Amino acid sequence: MRRSPFCCVLAAILAVTLVGCGGSNQAEPQPEPAQETTIEQNKEPKFETAPKAPEYGDSATIGALTVSFPDGWKTADAGEGNLYVYPDYGGMMYIVESTFSTYVDDTEDAFDQITAGMENDGVFDVEDEHTSFRVSSLDAYRAKMYGTVESTKFAGWVEIVFYENKACTVIFLVAEEDFAEKSDEIISILDTITIDTSASNSGGSKTSTGSSSKSTESQPAPAPSAPAPSNDSPTVSQANALERAQSYLSFMPFSREGLIEQMEYEEFSHDDAVYAVDHCGADWMAQAVAKAKSYLDVTAFSYTGLIEQLEYEGFTHEEAVHGADSCGADWYEQAELKAEQYLSFMSFSHDELVDQLEFEGFTHDQAEHGVTAAGL
Repeated sequence: MRRSPFCCVLAAILAVTLVGCGGSNQAEPQPEPAQETTIEQNKEPKFETAPKAPEYGDSATIGALTVSFPDGWKTADAGEGNLYVYPDYGGMMYIVESTFSTYVDDTEDAFDQITAGMENDGVFDVEDEHTSFRVSSLDAYRAKMYGTVESTKFAGWVEIVFYENKACTVIFLVAEEDFAEKSDEIISILDTITIDTSASNSGGSKTSTGSSSKSTESQPAPAPSAPAPSNDSPTVSQANALERAQSYLSFMPFSREGLIEQMEYEEFSHDDAVYAVDHCGADWMAQAVAKAKSYLDVTAFSYTGLIEQLEYEGFTHEEAVHGADSCGADWYEQAELKAEQYLSFMSFSHDELVDQLEFEGFTHDQAEHGVTAAGL
């Protein structure tokens, strides 16, 4: 089974926040132009009225999404306009705005596909039962999620609000033993989420908190090209598989191997999965570049670390190298971001942090630059 970008990054961060620091201690660890029409409103009476939001003293804005939280909670840049927020009682809130290559019509299906992707590496389990309601007159969904990292269990909530071709996501996780006590507060924080529809534009996303702001641009994932015409008509099962494969590629990039495994996870036969993947029109080199960028959207990587991650995702070595070479990353800047991420939740000496960055695959020069630039 494949890791989604959420899974890979959250699992890695939780391994050091909830495991390395203890569950109850403080732990800090691409778009096409937006269409002018708004999301088609679901006519079924399944959406609840959005709850009245409490008032908190601080807030963060990621793209079109704003969420409030108590004063004193620390924040850390997650790269590409995304954000980590660390409660003073431990755990983590992760805020990200994703852009799909197509306009989202069926938001519930999109929610199901995104959360299914979170579950695919066996770390996360998102409950099937979810709440559907409106946030700023847009479709929103919320569900409980659980997981285990290095024998430590955690629990929390995921909320996704859909706006045009965007998914505005907040994931809030704490150690499982703290969940019963903190669940109501987590929900009250999620209740503060608002979406500023006027913030939609084609120039990237903006991240801001009470103390800083940053603008970044993210390139859209390549849409698969039309398959070559064939004289052989597909069977019904092949046509269904092809439609599903193209649907997945509209949400996130995949390797050929990864997409076949995803299709088989969705209970398509191996033959139908292979047919769909071979006829979906994907350029796997371009998919590798898009996948590399999607990882860099949420955390920092070294050059070799990113290649290894892409290979884990099923890309060939050649595709993985092309992805890392073509993603536009500044590896010195990545080293600085990685150093800042480590310092946000743990104390290091200069030499210790250099060693840690070298362990992550950065060169000695990159590691020295990153640690020094991070202020250590």
